[in-house]
This record gives sequence, structure tokens and C-alpha cells, in this order.
Amino acid sequence: MAAALLNSCSGNGNTDVSETVSAEITSSSAVSDTAAETVLTEAVTEAQTEAAADKSAELAEVLRSGNSLSARIKLLFTIPTQVSSEDPTVALKSAQGGTCDGKYWYQTCLRVNSDDESKNVVRIVKYDINTGKQVAISKDMSTCHSNDITYIPETNQLYVVHNAPNRKVFSVIDADTLEFIGTKQLNYDIYCMNYQPSKGLFVIGISGGQNFRFLKKDLSSTGKLNQATTVTTGYTTQGCASDDNFVYFVLHKQSAITVYDWSGKFVTVIHFDSLSKEPENISVIDGKIYVCCVSSGSYIYEIKPYLPTT
Repeated sequence: MAAALLNSCSGNGNTDVSETVSAEITSSSAVSDTAAETVLTEAVTEAQTEAAADKSAELAEVLRSGNSLSARIKLLFTIPTQVSSEDPTVALKSAQGGTCDGKYWYQTCLRVNSDDESKNVVRIVKYDINTGKQVAISKDMSTCHSNDITYIPETNQLYVVHNAPNRKVFSVIDADTLEFIGTKQLNYDIYCMNYQPSKGLFVIGISGGQNFRFLKKDLSSTGKLNQATTVTTGYTTQGCASDDNFVYFVLHKQSAITVYDWSGKFVTVIHFDSLSKEPENISVIDGKIYVCCVSSGSYIYEIKPYLPTT
């Protein structure tokens, strides 16, 4: 009788019951698959977050283990010398500021005009840190010495610190398209800048030395000027970075990274061998320290600090 009922329904213009049942099963299966994918994605994200927290805790433990650390380095990928988009004969040999947002590395490449750095030709290249492949490159820009970059996740923007000769100015760049949006001005002459989303604070390096300040999200000051350690007096200032626990400044002359806590207290200095290359900028992502060193191209290294044995 069931067969007769099915045949009867099919023959009188009504929906085939078997088709309805099949559709309901397919729909239920699709919902189940979607739910399963959501659960899996959430589980993977949670696992990645926990792994990152573990790595950050491990890094914090090492950094607190002594006031002078050594480090091993590991090359991740290289960025070759670039050329001007307007004039391919103009080589952009000098790499300066850079940053990492956790997925992409953003690096400035420029031709330095020795007479007037406001006339520097600058481009930003964007690399996938997992593949080491270039995914985008900007048009020519006028961001002076371009000494540092920081990423702002809330707006998906890059702030490029001009440094010389316009030390109070930074440019705002769209992180997706690498298009110039505009400029902003601070109340301080700075050489580097980094934003820490978890704290809603910026750290800025004050020009003329290694002292630094913290700024609120609206770029107003939190108050005091933090005094730098004298351990690295005379070193050349470069870029800065931060995480939930510390702020980091990479230095040249004898390649080093000074580390402070968020109260401004000195924690340690990390010494590393940059293989005769100049360290230019630094990023700290999920408990890992990355430094870009330059010599006929840019070399992105992971820096692994450790307490040397005596």
C-alpha cells in the first residue's frame, strides 16, 4: 500500500513524498555539516589561542631569567631589493620600518635622498609569513625615512613613522590595498611606534635617545617619560614592538633588543648575531620575536633568546 500511495501522489501533481523525505534528510545533513564545521573551527581557534598563550608564557619566563641574554637566529624568508613604480631605474635599496600582523609582513623599501629625506621614494611590500611570498606592493609614497610601522587591527591600518625630517608625523595606510589614506601628527618627536591592542596603548620611542613614552588610544600621553637603560647607551635606535607583558626595542651597533615591562622598568637585553646585517625593525607575535635585518635585501629572522651558561 505504501508503494501505491507513493505512486498515487506522484501521478496527481502533488509533491513526491520520497523527494520530500530526501530533501529533508539532505537539509538536515547540511545543517549538521555546518554545525560540525563551526565546532571544528572554534576548537582549532581555541587550540591556536592556547598555544599562543603558552608560547608567550614561555617567552616571558626566558626574558625574566636574567638581565643579559643571548639568542639563536633562524632565517624565515627574504625580501629582495625593490624598484620605484614610477621609474623602474630607481632602485629602492634601503629597507627601514616594518611590522607583522600575524599573517603578513609589511616592509618599507626606499631610496634615501641624502640632501632632503622628505624627497625619499618609498614603497611598502606585503609578504605572507607562512609562504614567504609577496602578495602586494604599494605605489610610490612620500613617508620620509619611514623608520617604523605599526599595525592597528581595529581599523586594519598601518601607521608609518616618518622620522627624519618630520619626526612628529606618521602616515596612515590601508593594510589591504597599501593605499595612502592621510597623515597625523603627534606632540612628540619620535623614531618608532607600536600599538598594543590588548592594552589600548601605544609605545613611542622619543628622538634623541632611547627614552620612551606610552600613549593612550587617542594618542594623548599617559604621563611620565620612561628612562632607558644605560646598558645600551650609544647604540643606534631602530624599531619597537610589544606584547601583553613587555615592550621591545631593537638596536644597532652591537645587535641587541632591550626589553621593558609596561611600568617602564628594564627587564633584560638580548644580544644576537645579525651576521653583519643591520637590524631595522622588530615584531613580537604569539610568543615569537621577529627582526628584519638588512644588507642588499631584507632578511626576516626569528630570534630565540636563552640564558647563557657560565
